[in-house]
Amino acid sequence: MSGWPPPPHLGRLLDELAALVERAGAARFLDAPVVRADERDFPEPWRPTAAALERLLLRLLWHAHVDLDVVLDDRRGPRREVGRLRTTELELVEVVDGAARFEVAEIGNDDLAGHASNLVGDAFLRWTARSAPYREAAIVPTPAEATLAAIYLGLGVLVANASSYARRATELQAQWVISEDQHVAVGGLGPTEACFLVAVQAVVRPAPVDALATLRPNQRARVSAFVDELTPHRAPLAARLGLDLDAPRPALARDPAPPTVDDAARPEPDLERFNRGHVTFRVGHHHGGLGLAAGAAVGLVAGLGLAGTLVAPVVTAIAIAPMFAGLAWGRQRRYWLCADPACGRRVPRDAATCPGCGGAVAGELRHADERLAAEEELEARAGDGEP
Repeated sequence: MSGWPPPPHLGRLLDELAALVERAGAARFLDAPVVRADERDFPEPWRPTAAALERLLLRLLWHAHVDLDVVLDDRRGPRREVGRLRTTELELVEVVDGAARFEVAEIGNDDLAGHASNLVGDAFLRWTARSAPYREAAIVPTPAEATLAAIYLGLGVLVANASSYARRATELQAQWVISEDQHVAVGGLGPTEACFLVAVQAVVRPAPVDALATLRPNQRARVSAFVDELTPHRAPLAARLGLDLDAPRPALARDPAPPTVDDAARPEPDLERFNRGHVTFRVGHHHGGLGLAAGAAVGLVAGLGLAGTLVAPVVTAIAIAPMFAGLAWGRQRRYWLCADPACGRRVPRDAATCPGCGGAVAGELRHADERLAAEEELEARAGDGEP
Protein backbone atom coordinates (compact mmCIF):
# COMPACT_ATOMS: atom_id res chain seq x y z
CA MET A 1 0.00 0.00 0.00
CA SER A 2 1.19 3.52 -0.70
CA GLY A 3 -0.64 6.78 -0.34
CA TRP A 4 -4.37 7.31 -0.14
CA PRO A 5 -6.88 5.88 -0.84
CA PRO A 6 -5.96 2.28 0.01
CA PRO A 7 -6.15 -0.48 -2.62
CA PRO A 8 -9.58 -2.04 -3.24
CA HIS A 9 -9.19 -5.12 -1.02
CA LEU A 10 -8.23 -2.97 1.96
CA GLY A 11 -10.84 -0.37 1.04
CA ARG A 12 -13.53 -3.02 1.29
CA LEU A 13 -12.38 -3.75 4.84
CA LEU A 14 -12.76 -0.08 5.69
CA ASP A 15 -16.31 -0.13 4.32
CA GLU A 16 -17.17 -3.21 6.41
CA LEU A 17 -15.64 -1.59 9.48
CA ALA A 18 -17.61 1.60 8.81
CA ALA A 19 -20.82 -0.44 8.66
CA LEU A 20 -20.01 -2.05 12.01
CA VAL A 21 -19.24 1.34 13.58
CA GLU A 22 -22.58 2.63 12.32
CA ARG A 23 -24.45 -0.34 13.82
CA ALA A 24 -22.62 -0.69 17.14
CA GLY A 25 -21.28 2.80 17.76
CA ALA A 26 -17.81 4.33 17.85
CA ALA A 27 -17.12 4.07 21.59
CA ARG A 28 -15.66 0.55 21.65
CA PHE A 29 -13.57 1.21 18.57
CA LEU A 30 -12.15 4.52 19.81
CA ASP A 31 -12.20 4.31 23.61
CA ALA A 32 -12.06 0.70 24.84
CA PRO A 33 -8.47 -0.23 25.75
CA VAL A 34 -6.66 -2.21 23.09
CA VAL A 35 -5.69 -5.42 24.86
CA ARG A 36 -2.03 -6.27 25.35
CA ALA A 37 -0.75 -9.79 24.72
CA ASP A 38 1.00 -10.06 28.08
CA GLU A 39 0.43 -10.59 31.78
CA ARG A 40 -0.79 -7.03 32.37
CA ASP A 41 -4.08 -7.80 30.70
CA PHE A 42 -4.03 -11.54 31.46
CA PRO A 43 -2.83 -11.79 35.07
CA GLU A 44 -4.19 -15.27 35.83
CA PRO A 45 -1.68 -18.14 35.60
CA TRP A 46 -2.44 -20.28 32.57
CA ARG A 47 -3.07 -24.00 32.79
CA PRO A 48 -4.67 -26.19 30.11
CA THR A 49 -7.84 -26.76 32.13
CA ALA A 50 -11.49 -26.07 31.47
CA ALA A 51 -11.63 -23.67 34.44
CA ALA A 52 -8.69 -21.64 33.08
CA LEU A 53 -10.27 -21.58 29.61
CA GLU A 54 -13.55 -20.32 31.03
CA ARG A 55 -11.65 -17.58 32.89
CA LEU A 56 -9.92 -16.61 29.64
CA LEU A 57 -13.20 -16.34 27.74
CA LEU A 58 -14.80 -14.28 30.49
CA ARG A 59 -11.79 -11.94 30.60
CA LEU A 60 -11.83 -11.44 26.83
CA LEU A 61 -15.53 -10.57 26.92
CA TRP A 62 -14.85 -8.20 29.82
CA HIS A 63 -11.99 -6.55 27.94
CA ALA A 64 -14.30 -6.11 24.95
CA HIS A 65 -17.15 -4.60 27.04
CA VAL A 66 -19.45 -7.41 25.91
CA ASP A 67 -21.95 -8.24 28.64
CA LEU A 68 -22.33 -11.96 28.05
CA ASP A 69 -22.01 -14.91 30.39
CA VAL A 70 -20.04 -17.99 29.34
CA VAL A 71 -21.33 -21.54 29.21
CA LEU A 72 -18.50 -23.94 28.41
CA ASP A 73 -19.39 -27.49 27.37
CA ASP A 74 -16.33 -29.68 27.98
CA ARG A 75 -16.32 -32.40 25.31
CA ARG A 76 -12.72 -33.51 25.83
CA GLY A 77 -12.16 -37.26 25.91
CA PRO A 78 -9.21 -39.41 26.95
CA ARG A 79 -6.12 -38.80 24.82
CA ARG A 80 -4.75 -41.95 23.24
CA GLU A 81 -1.73 -40.16 21.84
CA VAL A 82 -0.43 -36.76 22.90
CA GLY A 83 1.71 -34.89 20.38
CA ARG A 84 4.21 -32.24 21.23
CA LEU A 85 2.23 -29.63 19.30
CA ARG A 86 -1.45 -29.76 20.20
CA THR A 87 -4.14 -27.64 18.55
CA THR A 88 -7.05 -26.16 20.46
CA GLU A 89 -10.50 -27.32 19.35
CA LEU A 90 -12.85 -24.63 20.62
CA GLU A 91 -15.96 -23.33 18.90
CA LEU A 92 -18.84 -20.98 19.58
CA VAL A 93 -22.13 -22.86 19.41
CA GLU A 94 -24.67 -20.11 19.98
CA VAL A 95 -25.48 -16.89 21.80
CA VAL A 96 -28.81 -17.08 23.57
CA ASP A 97 -30.40 -15.82 26.79
CA GLY A 98 -27.48 -13.51 27.56
CA ALA A 99 -24.82 -16.21 27.33
CA ALA A 100 -22.30 -17.38 24.79
CA ARG A 101 -22.15 -21.17 24.70
CA PHE A 102 -18.84 -22.73 23.70
CA GLU A 103 -17.72 -26.32 23.17
CA VAL A 104 -14.15 -27.47 23.71
CA ALA A 105 -12.80 -30.81 22.46
CA GLU A 106 -9.08 -30.12 23.05
CA ILE A 107 -7.05 -27.49 24.89
CA GLY A 108 -3.80 -27.18 23.00
CA ASN A 109 -0.51 -25.38 23.47
CA ASP A 110 -1.11 -22.98 20.56
CA ASP A 111 -2.14 -19.30 20.59
CA LEU A 112 -5.38 -19.89 22.43
CA ALA A 113 -5.97 -16.21 23.26
CA GLY A 114 -5.92 -15.30 19.58
CA HIS A 115 -8.27 -18.14 18.66
CA ALA A 116 -10.67 -17.25 21.47
CA SER A 117 -10.58 -13.55 20.49
CA ASN A 118 -11.95 -14.41 17.06
CA LEU A 119 -14.78 -16.30 18.75
CA VAL A 120 -15.51 -13.29 20.96
CA GLY A 121 -15.86 -11.21 17.79
CA ASP A 122 -18.29 -13.82 16.49
CA ALA A 123 -20.24 -13.78 19.77
CA PHE A 124 -20.46 -9.98 19.71
CA LEU A 125 -21.96 -9.95 16.23
CA ARG A 126 -24.54 -12.58 17.16
CA TRP A 127 -25.34 -10.75 20.39
CA THR A 128 -25.88 -7.38 18.75
CA ALA A 129 -27.87 -8.94 15.89
CA ARG A 130 -30.29 -10.58 18.32
CA SER A 131 -31.00 -7.21 19.94
CA ALA A 132 -31.84 -5.59 16.58
CA PRO A 133 -35.56 -5.01 15.92
CA TYR A 134 -37.44 -7.40 13.66
CA ARG A 135 -34.60 -9.94 13.88
CA GLU A 136 -36.11 -13.43 13.77
CA ALA A 137 -33.34 -15.82 12.66
CA ALA A 138 -29.96 -16.00 14.38
CA ILE A 139 -27.05 -14.96 12.19
CA VAL A 140 -23.81 -16.87 11.74
CA PRO A 141 -20.99 -14.42 10.94
CA THR A 142 -18.27 -15.41 8.51
CA PRO A 143 -14.75 -15.90 9.91
CA ALA A 144 -13.66 -12.62 8.27
CA GLU A 145 -16.54 -10.72 9.89
CA ALA A 146 -15.70 -12.26 13.28
CA THR A 147 -12.03 -11.23 13.02
CA LEU A 148 -12.95 -7.70 11.95
CA ALA A 149 -15.34 -7.45 14.92
CA ALA A 150 -12.62 -8.63 17.30
CA ILE A 151 -10.34 -5.84 16.08
CA TYR A 152 -13.19 -3.33 16.46
CA LEU A 153 -13.57 -4.49 20.09
CA GLY A 154 -9.92 -3.87 20.95
CA LEU A 155 -8.68 -7.45 20.55
CA GLY A 156 -6.72 -6.63 17.39
CA VAL A 157 -3.25 -7.31 18.77
CA LEU A 158 -4.34 -10.80 19.82
CA VAL A 159 -5.95 -11.69 16.49
CA ALA A 160 -3.09 -10.17 14.48
CA ASN A 161 -0.57 -12.22 16.47
CA ALA A 162 -2.59 -15.37 15.78
CA SER A 163 -3.10 -14.61 12.09
CA SER A 164 0.32 -16.05 11.21
CA TYR A 165 3.01 -17.52 13.45
CA ALA A 166 5.45 -20.39 13.68
CA ARG A 167 5.79 -22.65 16.68
CA ARG A 168 8.14 -25.41 17.71
CA ALA A 169 8.22 -28.07 20.43
CA THR A 170 11.45 -29.85 21.33
CA GLU A 171 11.91 -32.95 23.44
CA LEU A 172 15.08 -34.73 24.55
CA GLN A 173 14.82 -38.52 24.25
CA ALA A 174 18.00 -40.32 25.31
CA GLN A 175 20.71 -38.85 23.08
CA TRP A 176 18.23 -37.58 20.47
CA VAL A 177 16.61 -34.16 20.23
CA ILE A 178 13.18 -34.46 18.59
CA SER A 179 11.47 -31.32 17.31
CA GLU A 180 8.11 -30.56 15.73
CA ASP A 181 7.57 -27.39 13.70
CA GLN A 182 4.30 -25.90 12.51
CA HIS A 183 3.11 -22.74 10.79
CA VAL A 184 -0.26 -21.59 12.10
CA ALA A 185 -2.82 -19.19 10.67
CA VAL A 186 -5.92 -18.45 12.78
CA GLY A 187 -8.89 -16.25 11.98
CA GLY A 188 -10.74 -15.03 8.95
CA LEU A 189 -8.22 -12.39 7.84
CA GLY A 190 -4.63 -12.81 6.77
CA PRO A 191 -1.81 -11.01 8.57
CA THR A 192 -1.72 -8.12 6.10
CA GLU A 193 -5.44 -7.41 6.44
CA ALA A 194 -5.45 -7.84 10.23
CA CYS A 195 -2.40 -5.59 10.66
CA PHE A 196 -3.97 -2.97 8.39
CA LEU A 197 -7.09 -2.77 10.55
CA VAL A 198 -5.02 -2.65 13.76
CA ALA A 199 -3.10 0.27 12.24
CA VAL A 200 -6.34 1.99 11.23
CA GLN A 201 -7.59 1.80 14.81
CA ALA A 202 -4.27 3.11 16.16
CA VAL A 203 -4.26 6.07 13.77
CA VAL A 204 -7.81 7.31 14.47
CA ARG A 205 -7.61 6.89 18.24
CA PRO A 206 -7.04 10.00 20.35
CA ALA A 207 -4.14 8.47 22.33
CA PRO A 208 -1.19 6.21 21.48
CA VAL A 209 -1.84 2.46 21.66
CA ASP A 210 0.77 0.90 23.92
CA ALA A 211 -0.52 -2.62 23.15
CA LEU A 212 1.25 -2.47 19.77
CA ALA A 213 4.48 -3.20 21.65
CA THR A 214 3.17 -6.75 22.33
CA LEU A 215 2.73 -7.65 18.66
CA ARG A 216 4.91 -10.39 17.23
CA PRO A 217 7.94 -8.94 15.39
CA ASN A 218 6.58 -9.51 11.87
CA GLN A 219 3.17 -8.12 12.75
CA ARG A 220 4.71 -5.17 14.61
CA ALA A 221 6.72 -4.23 11.50
CA ARG A 222 3.62 -4.43 9.29
CA VAL A 223 1.47 -2.37 11.64
CA SER A 224 4.23 0.23 11.99
CA ALA A 225 4.50 0.57 8.22
CA PHE A 226 0.73 0.98 7.85
CA VAL A 227 0.65 3.56 10.67
CA ASP A 228 3.34 5.61 8.94
CA GLU A 229 1.38 5.55 5.67
CA LEU A 230 -2.03 6.29 7.20
CA THR A 231 -1.14 8.99 9.73
CA PRO A 232 -0.93 11.82 7.16
CA HIS A 233 -4.43 10.82 6.01
CA ARG A 234 -6.10 10.63 9.43
CA ALA A 235 -8.94 13.02 8.53
CA PRO A 236 -10.06 11.26 5.31
CA LEU A 237 -9.61 7.89 7.05
CA ALA A 238 -11.96 8.95 9.86
CA ALA A 239 -14.44 10.27 7.29
CA ARG A 240 -14.30 6.98 5.39
CA LEU A 241 -15.23 5.21 8.62
CA GLY A 242 -18.03 7.66 9.41
CA LEU A 243 -16.26 8.85 12.56
CA ASP A 244 -16.65 12.33 14.02
CA LEU A 245 -13.59 12.35 16.25
CA ASP A 246 -14.68 15.52 18.05
CA ALA A 247 -18.22 14.42 18.84
CA PRO A 248 -19.01 13.32 22.43
CA ARG A 249 -19.40 9.58 22.92
CA PRO A 250 -21.25 7.67 25.65
CA ALA A 251 -18.92 6.41 28.36
CA LEU A 252 -18.22 2.68 28.36
CA ALA A 253 -19.14 0.84 31.54
CA ARG A 254 -18.30 -2.62 32.86
CA ASP A 255 -17.80 -4.43 36.13
CA PRO A 256 -14.51 -3.77 37.97
CA ALA A 257 -13.29 -7.27 37.06
CA PRO A 258 -14.51 -10.27 35.09
CA PRO A 259 -16.45 -12.99 36.92
CA THR A 260 -14.37 -15.49 38.84
CA VAL A 261 -14.24 -19.22 38.14
CA ASP A 262 -13.48 -21.61 40.96
CA ASP A 263 -11.22 -24.50 40.01
CA ALA A 264 -12.96 -26.75 42.52
CA ALA A 265 -16.31 -26.11 40.87
CA ARG A 266 -14.97 -27.45 37.56
CA PRO A 267 -12.73 -30.43 38.36
CA GLU A 268 -10.55 -31.69 35.54
CA PRO A 269 -11.39 -35.10 34.02
CA ASP A 270 -8.70 -37.74 33.76
CA LEU A 271 -7.67 -37.36 30.13
CA GLU A 272 -4.63 -39.59 30.23
CA ARG A 273 -6.24 -42.94 31.16
CA PHE A 274 -7.58 -43.66 27.70
CA ASN A 275 -7.91 -47.41 28.34
CA ARG A 276 -10.17 -47.06 31.35
CA GLY A 277 -12.97 -49.61 30.92
CA HIS A 278 -10.84 -51.69 28.52
CA VAL A 279 -8.18 -54.34 28.93
CA THR A 280 -4.46 -54.22 28.44
CA PHE A 281 -1.57 -56.61 29.07
CA ARG A 282 1.86 -56.41 30.60
CA VAL A 283 5.05 -57.52 28.89
CA GLY A 284 7.97 -58.82 30.94
CA HIS A 285 11.43 -57.33 30.50
CA HIS A 286 14.72 -57.68 32.32
CA HIS A 287 17.94 -55.79 32.87
CA GLY A 288 20.15 -58.39 31.22
CA GLY A 289 21.63 -55.91 28.79
CA LEU A 290 22.43 -53.46 31.56
CA GLY A 291 24.01 -56.21 33.65
CA LEU A 292 26.06 -57.41 30.68
CA ALA A 293 27.35 -53.88 30.05
CA ALA A 294 28.20 -53.37 33.71
CA GLY A 295 29.97 -56.73 33.86
CA ALA A 296 31.94 -55.91 30.71
CA ALA A 297 33.12 -52.66 32.27
CA VAL A 298 34.23 -54.44 35.44
CA GLY A 299 35.94 -57.17 33.43
CA LEU A 300 37.76 -54.64 31.27
CA VAL A 301 39.13 -52.81 34.30
CA ALA A 302 40.17 -56.08 35.94
CA GLY A 303 41.76 -57.40 32.76
CA LEU A 304 43.77 -54.23 32.21
CA GLY A 305 44.91 -54.27 35.83
CA LEU A 306 46.15 -57.86 35.64
CA ALA A 307 47.65 -57.70 32.16
CA GLY A 308 51.35 -58.45 32.32
CA THR A 309 51.13 -60.25 35.66
CA LEU A 310 49.19 -63.33 34.57
CA VAL A 311 49.17 -65.39 31.41
CA ALA A 312 46.80 -64.23 28.69
CA PRO A 313 44.20 -67.05 28.98
CA VAL A 314 43.79 -66.38 32.70
CA VAL A 315 43.45 -62.63 32.15
CA THR A 316 40.86 -63.26 29.43
CA ALA A 317 38.87 -65.54 31.71
CA ILE A 318 38.95 -62.98 34.52
CA ALA A 319 37.80 -60.28 32.10
CA ILE A 320 34.95 -62.35 30.68
CA ALA A 321 33.61 -63.80 33.93
CA PRO A 322 32.00 -60.53 35.17
CA MET A 323 30.11 -60.24 31.88
CA PHE A 324 28.30 -63.53 32.45
CA ALA A 325 27.77 -62.69 36.10
CA GLY A 326 26.30 -59.30 35.18
CA LEU A 327 24.05 -60.90 32.54
CA ALA A 328 22.75 -63.43 35.06
CA TRP A 329 22.19 -60.71 37.64
CA GLY A 330 20.35 -58.49 35.16
CA ARG A 331 18.07 -61.26 33.91
CA GLN A 332 16.88 -61.83 37.47
CA ARG A 333 15.90 -58.15 37.78
CA ARG A 334 12.58 -58.23 35.93
CA TYR A 335 10.05 -55.48 35.31
CA TRP A 336 6.85 -55.16 33.32
CA LEU A 337 5.60 -52.58 30.85
CA CYS A 338 2.10 -51.95 29.48
CA ALA A 339 1.70 -53.68 26.11
CA ASP A 340 -0.30 -50.81 24.59
CA PRO A 341 2.16 -48.84 22.42
CA ALA A 342 0.37 -45.58 23.23
CA CYS A 343 1.17 -46.15 26.91
CA GLY A 344 4.26 -48.24 27.63
CA ARG A 345 4.28 -47.28 31.31
CA ARG A 346 5.84 -49.56 33.93
CA VAL A 347 3.26 -51.84 35.54
CA PRO A 348 3.85 -53.51 38.93
CA ARG A 349 3.55 -57.27 38.66
CA ASP A 350 0.62 -57.45 41.07
CA ALA A 351 -1.21 -54.39 39.66
CA ALA A 352 -4.80 -54.93 38.53
CA THR A 353 -4.80 -51.81 36.34
CA CYS A 354 -2.10 -49.99 34.41
CA PRO A 355 -1.11 -46.80 36.26
CA GLY A 356 -0.60 -45.09 32.91
CA CYS A 357 -3.55 -45.79 30.60
CA GLY A 358 -5.93 -47.19 33.24
CA GLY A 359 -6.58 -50.46 31.38
CA ALA A 360 -7.41 -53.60 33.35
CA VAL A 361 -4.37 -55.90 33.22
CA ALA A 362 -5.70 -59.13 31.68
CA GLY A 363 -2.46 -61.10 31.65
CA GLU A 364 1.17 -61.23 30.65
CA LEU A 365 2.57 -61.49 27.14
CA ARG A 366 5.99 -62.43 25.87
CA HIS A 367 6.00 -59.66 23.28
CA ALA A 368 3.94 -56.49 22.81
CA ASP A 369 3.04 -57.52 19.25
CA GLU A 370 0.93 -60.35 20.70
CA ARG A 371 -1.51 -57.78 22.19
CA LEU A 372 -4.10 -57.70 19.40
CA ALA A 373 -4.27 -61.48 19.16
CA ALA A 374 -4.67 -61.73 22.93
CA GLU A 375 -7.50 -59.18 22.87
CA GLU A 376 -9.29 -61.14 20.14
CA GLU A 377 -8.91 -64.31 22.15
CA LEU A 378 -10.40 -62.62 25.20
CA GLU A 379 -13.36 -61.35 23.17
CA ALA A 380 -13.92 -64.81 21.69
CA ARG A 381 -13.87 -66.40 25.11
CA ALA A 382 -16.30 -63.79 26.42
CA GLY A 383 -18.60 -64.50 23.47
CA ASP A 384 -18.55 -68.21 24.35
CA GLY A 385 -19.44 -67.43 27.94
CA GLU A 386 -16.08 -68.44 29.36
CA PRO A 387 -14.92 -66.62 32.49
